[in-house]
Amino acid sequence: MSTKLNDTSQLATRRRPGSLCLATRRRAACRRRLPKEWDRNNFPRVVVRTPWSGRVAIAAVTDNFDRTKGSGLNHHSSESYRDHVPTFNRLRGGVTFPAMNDLAWPPLSAPLMLSRDVVHVVRLNLDVSPSPIAARRGVLSDDELARADRFKFEEPRRRFVACRAALRQLLGGFLRREATEIEFAYGLHGKPQLAANDPDLPLEFSVSHSADLALIAVCCGRRVGVDLERHDAKVRIHKLATRFFSPRESAELGNLPEHDQLAGFYRGWTSKEAFLKATGFGLSFPLSQFVVTMNPNEPARLLEVAEQLNRSDLGNEAARWTMHSLHVADQFSAALLVEAIASDNVLVRQWSLDDCEHQPEA
Repeated sequence: MSTKLNDTSQLATRRRPGSLCLATRRRAACRRRLPKEWDRNNFPRVVVRTPWSGRVAIAAVTDNFDRTKGSGLNHHSSESYRDHVPTFNRLRGGVTFPAMNDLAWPPLSAPLMLSRDVVHVVRLNLDVSPSPIAARRGVLSDDELARADRFKFEEPRRRFVACRAALRQLLGGFLRREATEIEFAYGLHGKPQLAANDPDLPLEFSVSHSADLALIAVCCGRRVGVDLERHDAKVRIHKLATRFFSPRESAELGNLPEHDQLAGFYRGWTSKEAFLKATGFGLSFPLSQFVVTMNPNEPARLLEVAEQLNRSDLGNEAARWTMHSLHVADQFSAALLVEAIASDNVLVRQWSLDDCEHQPEA
């Protein structure tokens, strides 16, 4: 004898025990397809109207987002969505992954002006074809060419030449000189600087590169340091932190959620390298003698510096510096340190330069 079901709640009870509705199963499938590097509870999400449920649901951003029938951002087109989020690269399996944050790094389209209140940070793409390398070698000095030729493999040699040529062209633009006229000198611990710096307009710069990306920071009258590192999941971060970092930093790293620890390690490492570059100490100064923040979800800060650097006439050494974290690209960490107290209100301007040969004319 059959029983007539009169409402949807009774229908719901007829589902196989333990089964999920179709919308729930599809959302779970989206999470399973995400790369392992993502926190599956915090992957990029957008609100869409799904054709299978007829109601608003949360879906992962995938390659077939625009092709889904009836889907789209509530009250916004897909074009407006792309105008407000970082670009995405296609990966295997149809899942997209955040790429370089191009919205925060506009193209360098005009000559940059020196100012004591502005730090310019230029992002370079070092993925250069072999054809223009010969021309770029022409602007390097003999010692730079000798250094380039010491690289055993062609790829790092091309990256070095591209980065050094771009540095010369950028500095030449600031100083209204030809790139070949720039001469470098090196400090006690190897920090590069201009051989003939104008005392009325002292130009300070710092360079860092990792994989196919590089950063060049330039400012006037303030020491500056920048560091860039690509994440490597194979690095034994806790062993390195215990060996090189301060006990306070190692403890903070260990207390981070597991999915934040790799980014936290590189936040600390790049911050420390930026300090060593800005001060010119290099590896002569132990990394454990100063303390930086390790949490990648908090602003980067220089917290403490060893007592031997705290001169009585200058006060607290850590307070003399301002640190910034830079979002250069996914799976990269970068830090910028500028000699400026909080009240100086120094502005950091970010630019991208994908073609080092076609820089804006001064």
